Amino acid sequence: MNQMEERTFSLEGARSDKKITGKMTFRPNGKAKPIIIFAHGFKGFMDWGHFPMLSTEMAKKGFVFIRFNFSMNGITDSSPMEIEDEEAFGRNSFSDEMNDLGAVIDWVEKEAGGNESEELNLDQLSLMGHSRGGGLVILKAAEDPRVKATISLAGVHDFSTRYPPAMLHKWKQDGVLYVLNGRTGKNLPVYWETVEDFFANKDRFDIPNRIRTLRTPLLLFHGDQDETLAVSTAHTLASWKPDAKLIVMEGANHTFGGKHPWTQENLPDYVQEIVNESTNFLKTHYEKPPAKHS
Repeated sequence: MNQMEERTFSLEGARSDKKITGKMTFRPNGKAKPIIIFAHGFKGFMDWGHFPMLSTEMAKKGFVFIRFNFSMNGITDSSPMEIEDEEAFGRNSFSDEMNDLGAVIDWVEKEAGGNESEELNLDQLSLMGHSRGGGLVILKAAEDPRVKATISLAGVHDFSTRYPPAMLHKWKQDGVLYVLNGRTGKNLPVYWETVEDFFANKDRFDIPNRIRTLRTPLLLFHGDQDETLAVSTAHTLASWKPDAKLIVMEGANHTFGGKHPWTQENLPDYVQEIVNESTNFLKTHYEKPPAKHS
């Protein structure tokens, strides 16, 4: 059995002064494998909690698993496990993240014709995202035909509902909103310009409308004890795409039992179930014969 390989990479981010850092995990065997690109959530990063172990487990299942840091998420080379660059975090926009995700897909496409061409199957490229990342991967799949399947973990169903009028009024007045990082106790800035970006590109970030145009398979996971996004958001997402598969996990919270740091030898039980269900979902989809056209 070939040993697992983890390859690091660095790309220019949506803003040229910031970079995307990432890791590609796979078992090299000279055979083209399905690809999963993973997008972390708000206040998240690629090595948060159990994400490295998730990468390894999906690679064991026969996938090339790619996780990365959005270029403006506040993670730096000197602080890969904590948000250190608060100024970047505060200016991180939906456009930055969508463009970063596109840049990672571009990089994978380039790699498919380069260093790892025999390991990557570009015809079987899927996205997986958690929380805010779960909403972003739905949007990216709707606009990018290279994406063939999508998996959302406790995903946001409508970004506009995150901006109630009273909050917007004070935010605009102050120019900044502070959000608490419950784990570290830090108050992190989010600048008004990120809201301006959202409203300037509202059609692009309109999950309720975009999901209705999504022609590729969608798998949704949500915990019925999610303390951040109520499980009703998942049912709403599924109602907008009736052929989506929704798995509600009894007792699971927003992180499906994970936390940072993750010191256990095994994945949280809920995350292991996500690995198994995602593997079945993707392999069933990719093994389907192409539709016949008369």
